[in-house]
Amino acid sequence: MHMTELQSSGGIMVIGAHAGDAENMASAVVLKHTRAGFPATIVHLTLGEAGHPRMAPADYAE
Repeated sequence: MHMTELQSSGGIMVIGAHAGDAENMASAVVLKHTRAGFPATIVHLTLGEAGHPRMAPADYAE
């Protein structure tokens, strides 16, 4: 989805540094907008390739 399409549709874009950040911080806003029929786009800036400090890589991948 291009930014102009997002703006004209009344949709929102949520950007988070890591996978899960945007969902944890903005899930209520995303839910409100999507239930009202507007699109939501979530963007992750990293894939989490550095892992998690307290989890084994295989566990974090799940």
